[in-house]
Amino acid sequence: ESLPPFIATLCRTVNIEIYCPTSWKIMRNLFGTHLGHSTLDTMRKILRSDGSLCDVGLLRGAVFYINMALWGNKRVQTLKCTPAAVLPSFQAALRCKHTVVMYEVMLSVQRLVNKHGNELLDPSWYLVLEIIKLIFQHIEEFESTPSLSQVSTHLHETLDTIESLIESGMFNGCVRTVFDIIERCSTLRPESSVQRLISYISATITPAQNRWLEKLDSLLCRFYLQDKRPGIRLTVLGILSNIVQTNRRLFEKELVRIVLGHLSNIAEEPNMAVRTAATQLLVDLFLNCEPERALEILDVLEKILNRAFDQRIIAEGEEDAEDIKMTAHGLVQGLKTAMYQHPPTPAIRAFALMTNHLDKHYSNSAYLNQVTSIRFMMLECILHLRADKHYRIGIASANPRYSMFLMAHNAVTT
Repeated sequence: ESLPPFIATLCRTVNIEIYCPTSWKIMRNLFGTHLGHSTLDTMRKILRSDGSLCDVGLLRGAVFYINMALWGNKRVQTLKCTPAAVLPSFQAALRCKHTVVMYEVMLSVQRLVNKHGNELLDPSWYLVLEIIKLIFQHIEEFESTPSLSQVSTHLHETLDTIESLIESGMFNGCVRTVFDIIERCSTLRPESSVQRLISYISATITPAQNRWLEKLDSLLCRFYLQDKRPGIRLTVLGILSNIVQTNRRLFEKELVRIVLGHLSNIAEEPNMAVRTAATQLLVDLFLNCEPERALEILDVLEKILNRAFDQRIIAEGEEDAEDIKMTAHGLVQGLKTAMYQHPPTPAIRAFALMTNHLDKHYSNSAYLNQVTSIRFMMLECILHLRADKHYRIGIASANPRYSMFLMAHNAVTT
């Protein structure tokens, strides 16, 4: 009968700095007696009791003692108790929603993962991840404070350790649950962590999976539109490009719709690397899709092509107009390819965009005056155009090939 109040007293006194070493010494000795397991069970009951929810010191002390006795540097060797037996009690203690208790529980879970993560089995991992989810939920609900920031720091350090275990193949829990947690707090995670998350999600985006196009759209919304870190956005664009290249023959219409839905305003993107990567994707899609959808893509490429003039941006050199150069090169290649296809409308539109763009170069020379490569490639393409005696358009070469669908206008009158 005297054991519960004695344990409760020690749980409270361990929170007082001057009594902490003595309290732990007494408790460790108690754990080492024949009452060790009874003591452990008593503290588990304290953590689960509704009557303890208002006693923060009692809860914190109980969590601390269990942590130190089972996973600490001076753990009690005679105690035989699996993590799965005590973690539900830690989870129950979080019902008090106090930062101090959350901090102690998070420290205990972190110590467990750091020291024994490669030994934990699925039941224990399930409980660890449930506790992490619950703590993160509390962090989201509470107003930010220095103590809450410390809880968040330990939570993310624990997630880092779990990710390392996954990478090394020593994680025995549910990988999907881990990445679900990381996705919830992705804005707070380092880029390397989010990139692993994106790779994990993208592995499930295949036509063999149900609602794969919706998953692709969701991935772009979450990590391309909402996340502002260039590295993350470039990773997503790379994955989108791979998916488009692999599946465009069968799902061209759907993929073009998704691409244009997210990249229609790419000309306004302030980051050059992101803008260039997106432009490359659009150009590749333009060169390999059906004429009807090529025209839709050309609407976006036109905005990129004329970006400097529309936004009144003066390019200091070639490197300031990489996206525009890429678009110009795509139009040249598109003209040379599309003129031999039916209908040749994309070729006509590409030619019109090129000539219009050249007009802007000479009427507003200040903006792209230093980017001579654009004018060179467009003029070179135009000067290589030829027409045979039937006015069919072709490209100058040793054995020129003329289009069956595109003809020059015969202005000669009789």
